[in-house]
Amino acid sequence: MSASLRSDFAFHKTPPILVRTVSLDSYLRARALSGRTVIKVDVEGAEDAFFRGARHTIATHRPDIVAEVATSAAPQYTEMLGDLGYRWYPITDQGLVPVQELQPTVRGNLLFLNYLFSARPPEDLAALFERIRPAIRKIDLSQTSKFVDQDHIHRAVYGSTGAALCSAFAMFSA
Repeated sequence: MSASLRSDFAFHKTPPILVRTVSLDSYLRARALSGRTVIKVDVEGAEDAFFRGARHTIATHRPDIVAEVATSAAPQYTEMLGDLGYRWYPITDQGLVPVQELQPTVRGNLLFLNYLFSARPPEDLAALFERIRPAIRKIDLSQTSKFVDQDHIHRAVYGSTGAALCSAFAMFSA
């Protein structure tokens, strides 16, 4: 858990393992990309490298991106996405409501870290959420990882991990 390509990302001290990496742009250059696309990224502190290596794919295909926002996002990437028509939507049980700032959403003992970055028209996202709302209503959030004590919320939102933790998790495809 919590592995990273960053040497200073140290939740668990373990010896480094060398891994081969490739940018998303390079990977997709060799493959045909068609239809609606959702990018799931879990890069644990390597957001800079991810966005640099996905810039062409994002600009060309405008995929939906699901990202965990545990701390402040780097402004150069929110600016890049904003220039491409992207908006940010915290993913919560209350729907996909656009916000201006990326920050964890806290409601009592519920901590929501996931965001949808999308260039889709807001009415399309509202329709999507309405399709999945019945399933969401059946989820008891007090039995999920979203239900945490206030100390955990404080550590997650204000703790010092040394680097912005912006990972992404696929939630759906449409």
